[in-house]
Amino acid sequence: MTILPRFEHFEALLRSVKALRGTLGCQWHKKQTFKTLAPFTQTEVYELTDAIDQENPAEIKEELGDLLFHIALYAQHAEERGWFNFEDVAELANTKIIRRHPWVFDAAQKVEYSDAKWEEIKSAEKKKKPAEKDHLLSGLPSALPALLAAHEIHKRVNAVGFKWDDVAGLFAKINEEMAELKVELASNDTEKIEDELGDVLFSVAILGYYTDINPEKALRRANEKFKRRFNFVETRLKEQGLMLKPENFEPMEHAWQECKKQEKAC
Repeated sequence: MTILPRFEHFEALLRSVKALRGTLGCQWHKKQTFKTLAPFTQTEVYELTDAIDQENPAEIKEELGDLLFHIALYAQHAEERGWFNFEDVAELANTKIIRRHPWVFDAAQKVEYSDAKWEEIKSAEKKKKPAEKDHLLSGLPSALPALLAAHEIHKRVNAVGFKWDDVAGLFAKINEEMAELKVELASNDTEKIEDELGDVLFSVAILGYYTDINPEKALRRANEKFKRRFNFVETRLKEQGLMLKPENFEPMEHAWQECKKQEKAC
């Protein structure tokens, strides 16, 4: 492996990406577009998140490298179209960081950080973009996972004072939404059930904001816990010579409770 002086690795990466897209480059990469690359980038972000959750430095470094590669790749695509290049992206990012953090970079203003100030700065930026609607909740990516979107929505409205005074009030709202869902479940109206289930999920997601817990992370943790416990169930049934079938629900439930007891004992 060639050791390059600090920062020259960025240039080396950009040269490699340019070569991938060049005449003698990789056929697969030459066929890709922004849209075809996007799903791969989303996967890389999730893999980085997993590495962070595992607190694995080596994996975090590798996944950050993969993500940086994707950024460089998008910049190369854009440069080929005459839109912008990697340097433009870096300059824009740095300018935005400085503009959005006057309490760090502009001591003369004597601005102190607050959620309201943060939203004020971001809102001022949006007003300069004529293509965007002038609303507080404008600009949320449609591809953002729904739980994260609910969290971000309440974060924004909370900053301007549109919020419950305490968690008790939110619990009352959750109970209200649950009652409405029960009514619609009896109606068998799929559209209404979906609507009320969405209200329940939205309300519960907001609870994460009041407890400083990211609902997306909390649900992923619950998913992992369920998978771990069901893997235990599956192993137990195999040891008993049983298959995962509806008629074996009782031994499955027994194994599930056994797993929960073992976890609590740890």
